[in-house]
Amino acid sequence: VGLLSDLEIVKSPTKRIIFQTLVILTYLIISNNLIQSTRIQFIDNLFEVYYVRLFFTIFCILVLINGSNFIDGVNTLAATYFMMVLGIIMYLKYNYYLESEIFYEKIIFLSLFVFLIFNFFGKVYLGDNGAYLLSFIVGVNLIELQSSYITISPYFIICLLWYPAYENLFSIIRKKIQNFSPSKPDIKHFHQLLFIFLKKKMKLDSKFANTFTGIVINSFNLVVFLIAVPYHYNTKILLLILIINVLIYNSLYFFLKKNYG
Repeated sequence: VGLLSDLEIVKSPTKRIIFQTLVILTYLIISNNLIQSTRIQFIDNLFEVYYVRLFFTIFCILVLINGSNFIDGVNTLAATYFMMVLGIIMYLKYNYYLESEIFYEKIIFLSLFVFLIFNFFGKVYLGDNGAYLLSFIVGVNLIELQSSYITISPYFIICLLWYPAYENLFSIIRKKIQNFSPSKPDIKHFHQLLFIFLKKKMKLDSKFANTFTGIVINSFNLVVFLIAVPYHYNTKILLLILIINVLIYNSLYFFLKKNYG
């Protein structure tokens, strides 16, 4: 689907969503790799119905892959973000779940490392194809990880994926409030406003400001990941981390939009 988008064969966002949904639905039916629990009792009661779990999982993956595509507009941002997520997964498995395999994480981690050397200088890009594929692979494997180890809170998985997912949800809500079609692109995303801020305030060259924007955002997210790891089983602390993340994001967004939007 991403390749068709990059080649401008499928230009309509609505058609892309439909194709994405069909691909994800096919994968989930074959693999049965569904979100099993939210640790919210009334939702988990609804999850006893297979189709509720199925469509909830589809929704979560759709939010993730499209949010990942949003953040790919800044050099190094998406690739480094998922490289950090993979690093955290390997650390978690190595230190807490010693019997776990980390082969696939190593392969993708090393591939992203090579990719980032060229992406840092703006020579190669993920594009829709890379963003969709990378976030899908990481997302479904995190669902499987949480299902395999019930001690891992589902909110730890959300902490690892919160930024691209929230970027997408926030964008949809923002556009709806402004009576603007969520499917139409704009330049009001957080990373775009931060780019403008860094470029104007710090008088940076556009190319360097682009890369530096990704470094700033990922530095913050790395701190979030490192704080969350020791509490990967503690839902209450993880919820607090998520609430703080959202408050910081919203505060910075409205500040940047007011002054540089």
